Order: sequence, then C-alpha cells, then structure tokens
Amino acid sequence: MLKERASNDQGMRLPELSVLISYAKSTLKGDLITSDVPDDHYIDRHLERLFPSVLVERFKGEMYEHRLKREIVSTQVANDLVDHMGIVFVRRLMDSTGAGRADIARAYIVARDSFNLPGLWAQIEALDNQVPNRIQYSMMLDLMRLIRRATRWFLRQHLGLSTQDTIEYFAPRLAQLQEGIGELLSGEELSAWNTRRDELLEAGVPDTLASTVAASSSLYAGPVLFKRRA
Repeated sequence: MLKERASNDQGMRLPELSVLISYAKSTLKGDLITSDVPDDHYIDRHLERLFPSVLVERFKGEMYEHRLKREIVSTQVANDLVDHMGIVFVRRLMDSTGAGRADIARAYIVARDSFNLPGLWAQIEALDNQVPNRIQYSMMLDLMRLIRRATRWFLRQHLGLSTQDTIEYFAPRLAQLQEGIGELLSGEELSAWNTRRDELLEAGVPDTLASTVAASSSLYAGPVLFKRRA
C-alpha cells in the first residue's frame, strides 16, 4: 500500500505520522531512561522546561529531587529531538555510525546548543504570517541539515570533555563565526551564500537570521576548525 501511494506521489496520512512520531519518542525515551543521559548535570536542566517559571524560581531544589526526574528529563529530551529533527534522524545515525540512541541524543544536544538551534528556531517561528510558509520550512530544513551533520561529527569525536564543557567551548566560537561568516567565505561558497541570503531577505527574513541560515552549509566546518586549535 505504501509503495502504491509513493508511486502516486502520496505521502503518509497525518494519523499515521502521529503514530510513528509517538513510537519514535517512546523508543528513544526508553533508551534514555536506562542510560546516564538523564543524570548529566547539563542535560537534566530539561526538567525545568516542564514547569512554569514561577515554580522553577520557588521550588527548583524540590524539582531536582522529584522521584520521576529521570523519566521527565528523558521525555523532554526525546520530544525535543524528534520535534526538531524528525522520526528517522536517530535511526539514520544509528545505521551510519553504529552508536546507540542515548549517545546520539547527547551528541544532538551538544550540536543543538553549540549552534544555538533553539534561538534560531524561535526566530523562524516568530515569522509566522510575516513570510511565506515555504520560506520558513526551507530555513528549518537548512538548520536540520546543519545539526544532523554536526551531531554526526560530535558523535564521532572523543573530546574528553563533559557535555557542558564541550558546549561552553564551542558555542561562543561558533557564535563569533556566524556573526562574521560573510567576510570569511570565498569562491563558490560566497556566491551560494549571497544567493541564498538575498532570497531570504527578499522574502522578509531579518538580516542576521538570513545571514546565518544562508551560511548553514558552511558553518558545519566550524567545529572542525576550532577542534584543531584546541
């Protein structure tokens, strides 16, 4: 049946996708709970995302003593990863690297926060009803491609650093790289960046966001460059 739909250019129906998304999140959550990922002092901050800020301010200590803390953290990480990267992201990396789901999730968080994916994603979502949907979607795909490649790179490295130390090392350097990327590119990469950036600007995307997204295919090299300096 699926082959027949594919031949007729018909994708999966929303209820079917919803089931697959639920399975992807549930499977990832299960592997995370049995790993040490929920105990990582950087990753367990996902716990705070579940509660209103006023409760976090008043009862943070009690939250981290919650008997279901590990389950909550695992659920939050699984939801974030699948929501931003899709249902086949983890499986593809498992097949291409041989790594387990927990290691992939940890590498994803490192890549996500090193490149400030949450901030960039929020800026794209804030453009609802301001730019065409296809532009927003294409920008999200650009960032997904960047984070997928960065996750694979971090997954294959043995940096000898904690999750927090790795992010604290790479994040400011990558932010600086993003700010001046237009002055660092040359040749075909510069031409491609200018073309993509102009397209986004014409669609109404703010300059800084357009510049960063347009450079996504080049920014992937950032961790490689900075690792050589470490």
